[in-house]
Amino acid sequence: MLAATACLAALAALIAKNSLGAVRFLVAMIALSFGVEAIFRKASGRPIHA
Repeated sequence: MLAATACLAALAALIAKNSLGAVRFLVAMIALSFGVEAIFRKASGRPIHA
């Protein structure tokens, strides 16, 4: 859990340092990643196990 928190802190620092355009691009890439995963899960019928 500590490593994940450190990763998030480093990501936040990088986002704060970069321009708004780069932040928008990062958000779009994350959204696209989740969208592709959701489509794959729905098409294959595989549920997400917690």
